[in-house]
Amino acid sequence: MKLLMENWRKYLKENQISLQEGLGGDWNQIVKMAKAGQTTKHLPQNKEERTPEQELEFRDILDNKRDAHRHILASAYFTTKFGGSVVKNLGELIELIGALKNKLKAGSFDSGWAMDSANNQIGIDIGKENPAASLNDLNQIVSDLINSGDFYTADGQTLYKDM
Repeated sequence: MKLLMENWRKYLKENQISLQEGLGGDWNQIVKMAKAGQTTKHLPQNKEERTPEQELEFRDILDNKRDAHRHILASAYFTTKFGGSVVKNLGELIELIGALKNKLKAGSFDSGWAMDSANNQIGIDIGKENPAASLNDLNQIVSDLINSGDFYTADGQTLYKDM
């Protein structure tokens, strides 16, 4: 945790931004990029208006492509700022908290952990390979990866392109 805070303070100081602007602003930008890259605009937005095939495509975009895009991009970007081990540990902690929340609400100890952790690792690797890349550059790399199907699905072992 100490290493995370030291790296975070260094990042904020180097980029001359406040703590509130920092993580929140970066995260909001990542979410916007994932939405823009994996859009459902071509489908009816009202569930009742979608055909069964359209509903499958809609869920696929939200549950697979957009989720993977967000996880991979966030992990890649934050790896360039804080390092892979910090991002890996923080990602696992976030997944554990999600699984605990699900256990308390629904009785299932799952948060999509396998898929999210596998996709986080892809992002960490991208961040390590591109340490000087901007968020826009990383987003392009991730968009290309998502479009090629080289990301993990629910079991965390099957690539999307192999489904």
